[in-house]
Amino acid sequence: MTKLQSIISQIQALPANEQEEVASIVALNFSKTADVFKLTDSQLEELDRRLAVVDDEPTFSVDEAFAKFVS
Repeated sequence: MTKLQSIISQIQALPANEQEEVASIVALNFSKTADVFKLTDSQLEELDRRLAVVDDEPTFSVDEAFAKFVS
């Protein structure tokens, strides 16, 4: 098992509220380095297209979303 796989397993073993906290911390840290990841115009257009599709799909609560990943 790699170090990353071990960390993921540990996170998956946490209660949902603690998993949500980990996700928030990762997202916050990612947003601080987002300027490192420059997207081309075509990549931005593709993201916009995919986000538009997501808006038409059913939504899930945080607990429902985590349950889908853990199961």
